[in-house]
Amino acid sequence: MKTLVGLLVLVGLMGINNEFDPKTDYMKSVFVVQGTSNAHEWALEAEVADLDVIVFNDNEVIKVDRFKGTVPVAELKNDNPLMTQDAYQALKGFDFPTITFNLTKVISQNAVTGEVLGKVDLTIAGVKKNIDFVVKTELVSEEYAKLSGWKGMKMTDFGVQPPNFFSGAIQANDDIVIRFEMYVPISELPKANKTSLE
Repeated sequence: MKTLVGLLVLVGLMGINNEFDPKTDYMKSVFVVQGTSNAHEWALEAEVADLDVIVFNDNEVIKVDRFKGTVPVAELKNDNPLMTQDAYQALKGFDFPTITFNLTKVISQNAVTGEVLGKVDLTIAGVKKNIDFVVKTELVSEEYAKLSGWKGMKMTDFGVQPPNFFSGAIQANDDIVIRFEMYVPISELPKANKTSLE
């Protein structure tokens, strides 16, 4: 897992520039699955479909009210099409064509770092797990916020066998890291000043 954590510095995989441009990055999102193998690191990347996120600015602290989305398995791509095809089969994309996530509970939020600890229903290959997940929030302008995060897990926890690539020449390891990054508009703070998850 230490090797996978080291992969998190590879911002170039994310497909979103560090500088926010509202004309191009509005509601833009990237979902990445990263892993290692007996030969090298690998990554699959896609945009999130059906993104449904609501956030509020409460005295410069971004409060997350809704956070869910769908990732089409067929859209998870690697630079090598053969690796993309092998990953699609391993993720059982024909039977379970989407990966879904849904924030079900906010446990706590650090007002200094902007990190939100919550419970997320994550469904991969038809298997749903309710997991702890940290979402980092950042105010990038008066109208927009940036949400990002990552979580280490095992493929076998979701009934996915680590795939072989290139006819067995490369064997993926069980440990993976799921990452996301997105820019979303800030909604008007409700008068009650409470989110639906509190």
